[in-house]
Amino acid sequence: MNLRQIALLVLGTCAGLAPAAADPRQDVMSGAQRCAGIADNRVWLDCFYGSAQPMRALLGLPPAPINQQRLVPPPIEAAPA
Repeated sequence: MNLRQIALLVLGTCAGLAPAAADPRQDVMSGAQRCAGIADNRVWLDCFYGSAQPMRALLGLPPAPINQQRLVPPPIEAAPA
């Protein structure tokens, strides 16, 4: 393996470790999907509103109430390979 191949391998590995660019729309949709398991309609709606926080922040809107934001379950992290 030459130096160029090693450098490309290292750069490729590091690129895989970098966090993905945030996409507020995708973040909102992902959060809303995680609210799906909530049975109570009023609590589900509050969770749904809380899941819109990434877009609210992007648009400079006032934040959703913290009690709504806290209802959004955290994403499940993928297990390391």
